[in-house]
Amino acid sequence: MLSRRNVRVKVMQVLYAQNRDESLTFDATVKEYWKKIDDSFELLLFSLYNLIQITKTASDDFEKRKAKHLPTEIDKLFTPKLWTNQMIQGLVKNKLLIKKFEKSDFAQRVDKDHFRTIYFEFVKEEPYNIFYLKIQTMMKILKCCWNYLGSAEKANCLMKLLRISLPIGKTINH
Repeated sequence: MLSRRNVRVKVMQVLYAQNRDESLTFDATVKEYWKKIDDSFELLLFSLYNLIQITKTASDDFEKRKAKHLPTEIDKLFTPKLWTNQMIQGLVKNKLLIKKFEKSDFAQRVDKDHFRTIYFEFVKEEPYNIFYLKIQTMMKILKCCWNYLGSAEKANCLMKLLRISLPIGKTINH
C-alpha cells in the first residue's frame, strides 16, 4: 500500500520537524508520523475511488450510445471495456474497500462532473482509440471465425488472435 520510499520520506519529514522544533516530544513525533501514514492511505483510497468512478462513466457512456436513435458505427461497436475490466470489477466487488469509501465520505467530496470530464478527455487520446479499434477488429474476426469455421478451425483462429500484437508493444502468447 505504501512504498518504502514513501515511508522513508514520511520518517525524514517527521525527524526534520522534531529537529527544528525542540518542544516536540518523541510521542508527539510518533503520533505525527502515524498521521502522515494515515493521510497517505487516505490518498490511496481516494485515488482508487476516483479510478472506479471514472471507469464507471464508460458504462454510462455505453447506455447513452445504446439508446441513440441513429447510432454511428462506433456507437454500435462500443463496449464499456474500462468498466468491465476484471481488475476494476475486483475493486468494485471488494466490500471492505467500499465500506472504507463510504466511511471517508468520498462521494460528498467530489463533483461527479469531474469524472465525466476526465473520462471524455481520456477517450479522445490516440492510444486509447488505437487500442479500442484493435479490440473491435479482433472481435469482428472472432465472430467471423465462429460463424463459418468448424470446431478445429475455430481453435486455430482463436490461437492466432491471441498472438496479435497489442498497440502498446506487448504480445499475448499462450
